[in-house]
Amino acid sequence: MWKKIFGSASSGKGRGGAADPGRLQDFLGPSGRVQYKVLKRKAAGLSKDDFLSFFPVPALLGSRIHSGKIEDAKGLRRKTLLFMRSSELMKDANEMSALKEAVFPLLKQKGSKPGDELNYTIGSQGAVDIIMGDFAVSKRHAAISIRRRGYGLRDLGSTNGTRLNGVEVAKSEKILKDGDSISFGRYEFIFLTPESLYKHLRKDS
Repeated sequence: MWKKIFGSASSGKGRGGAADPGRLQDFLGPSGRVQYKVLKRKAAGLSKDDFLSFFPVPALLGSRIHSGKIEDAKGLRRKTLLFMRSSELMKDANEMSALKEAVFPLLKQKGSKPGDELNYTIGSQGAVDIIMGDFAVSKRHAAISIRRRGYGLRDLGSTNGTRLNGVEVAKSEKILKDGDSISFGRYEFIFLTPESLYKHLRKDS
């Protein structure tokens, strides 16, 4: 189980003698993000087993951006702005397209604190594992942790909150299911297992 969660570096040939797809860590950007188009090409050229060997962890797949307004003008002096979300979605095609190109695997950043391997932090900057540089995302916004029952989501006292399937998450942890929608401020993502991510990428090929 733990080998599957944390993954392992491989070399030489993949399963069935196929060329080694490489290490997922080598494709990560500074924010912990992998480009969607890169993963799409990988999925098109790999069997399911080889893709799961390359990408052995769950991921957050960019979905959509919610519209709203900045409620507190004083917040302009803060790095995180108080954002009041509306029921409408962002109409900026460029920004929406950029988010849908974002895939964040649950992997630890280099230099993470020893003994904290089971927790993945999400925030706008600094010492977090997944960086979402947006005005509505707090510096340390939320965390996803490995539990015996699966993966748990909790808010870390963020300014604009964390939502699971549209319902605000307090500091009490909520267990995630494959296909759940998670919102950090105005950004919404889909939580996908490696198997579901592979199916999604193949379907989009």
